[in-house]
Amino acid sequence: MEAETRAAFLLAFELVELLGRQECNDITSDERALLRLLTPIAKLLTAKQAVAVVSEAIEAFGGAGLRGRYRSARAVARHTVLPIW
Repeated sequence: MEAETRAAFLLAFELVELLGRQECNDITSDERALLRLLTPIAKLLTAKQAVAVVSEAIEAFGGAGLRGRYRSARAVARHTVLPIW
């Protein structure tokens, strides 16, 4: 999970750099195409990671993690739909 987290971090900062170049009108057509490609990929990647992290948190709590009064139960409901959106 550590490697996936670092990869998502680096991907996010690559996107930040491309977005900054776009805002300054200092972006090439290849970089613009890369930005259009990486944005939905980054969203999907981080959404799937969120689901995995929440699932592991639930496993750590055991059966008590799924009971409605805990935040983790609400987090599961919120985060499982992220990759679909």
